[in-house]
Amino acid sequence: MNTNEYNEVDLLNLIKALLHRWWVIMAGTIVCAAIGYVWSAWVVIPTYVLTTKIYITGKQTTRNGNYNESTTQMLTGSLLQQK
Repeated sequence: MNTNEYNEVDLLNLIKALLHRWWVIMAGTIVCAAIGYVWSAWVVIPTYVLTTKIYITGKQTTRNGNYNESTTQMLTGSLLQQK
């Protein structure tokens, strides 16, 4: 055997082979996605739960860009403590 011989890979033939068996690739993708969903939904126990609350007031900033009293209170937390 000659060590200087190279195996050529024809890219067009490789693409044709992949497209010929597209259904195998698609089936494998769907099976793996289903296994991942089942694993994450029913097997893995969540380690934490996150909740958040957003408080929105009807007040806006003044024309010169300064915060009005209601917004300043909300930023300092005093408006949230009152409710």
